[in-house]
Amino acid sequence: MNHSHLFQMLSSYVDRELDAEERSLMENHIQKCPECERRVAELAAISQAVRSVASMSLPASFAADVLRAIRVSADESKGWIPAEFMARRILVGLSLVVLLAFGFTSLTNTDPPVTVERYLRGETTDSSESQILMNGGEISQDDVLLAAVSKH
Repeated sequence: MNHSHLFQMLSSYVDRELDAEERSLMENHIQKCPECERRVAELAAISQAVRSVASMSLPASFAADVLRAIRVSADESKGWIPAEFMARRILVGLSLVVLLAFGFTSLTNTDPPVTVERYLRGETTDSSESQILMNGGEISQDDVLLAAVSKH
């Protein structure tokens, strides 16, 4: 058996649910494995604590007291339902206001148009291309032809 299988059997070992062969195997493993030995001690302490509490007796009204406590808790939570409903509506309304405000500002605040001048400032102004583009005018067929035959 592998260690994980033995580790899972520790609870059965502590509860004395194993047959003689499995119990002997577990005892040999526990002597060699400090992790399993520590786990057996923990499980034995838990088992002892459960046994000590098991002898405790509950009052005859225990079940009725528990049911009453559950009903009181349920009644208290019902009082919050209208407030939660209203809070959700307010939250949805505020979310819509924020989305509408964001959409409106994004539509009204347009970025300045990108001009070619910003990108051609490093060029010399004697080239025909930069002269046409820097002037902001439209490019005509003659300008294109001139640019194509020029050396720049």
